[in-house]
Parts: sequence; C-alpha cells; structure tokens
Amino acid sequence: MAKTTLKYVGDFIELGYDDHPGAPSLLSARGKRKPDNKREVVEYLRSAVAFIVSPGRNDDVLDPSKSAGSSSIATDGVYVWPKTLAYYVDTYDVELPAEFEAHMRRNGWKPPAVIDKLALALPRYS
Repeated sequence: MAKTTLKYVGDFIELGYDDHPGAPSLLSARGKRKPDNKREVVEYLRSAVAFIVSPGRNDDVLDPSKSAGSSSIATDGVYVWPKTLAYYVDTYDVELPAEFEAHMRRNGWKPPAVIDKLALALPRYS
C-alpha cells in the first residue's frame, strides 16, 4: 500500500533542517507574521496529532535561555511540523507559507483528531 507523503512546514535551517533543499530561514520569517488568525494558527499547531514523539525539549534557537518546547513532530495528515513551531509563531510572529494557512482555514482551524499515522511518510531528501 502506497503511503501519503507529508509536506514539511516549519523546517527552518536554524532548527536543524539544513539538509532540506530550499529550507527557509527562521531569522528571515521572524516578525513577518500578520496578526490575522494568530491565535487560531497557534492553537492548530499545538493541538495536532503527534507523528513522532520525543521526550526531549528544545532550547529557543533565538534565545537559548528559554525553552521552545517538545522535540516531537506533529501532523494533520497533510503537513508535518516540529511541535516547537507553535512557540516560534506565538513568540516571534514567524510567518508561515500562505498555502499552509489556507489549509488550516479550510480545516476550520481544527486539525483532525484521529489520523492513520501508518499511512503517512515523511518526505525523503537526498
């Protein structure tokens, strides 16, 4: 059975995704978020299903004196992102891709509560 390949969002170079071709820069996205739907976006990111669970915590890469949260990876069945993405959007007004925001809006700002994780695959980069 073919798996659905997820799309990365929040795969910022500074968060360790430097091996992803075309990975965006957190520093470039910082402060560019418009206030529209910020609360809904942050809640969507926080409430999504954990795709990969990690017990670790990540320091804030922009202010190492703070914790950015869990090292886990979340998904809504279409996109996949680091759980820390909600922190960066909330704290630093990080701009997200317009197509991802439109996707969240189409979902009514609520990610699916149940996802068949076995039917999903992370994108592969060489």
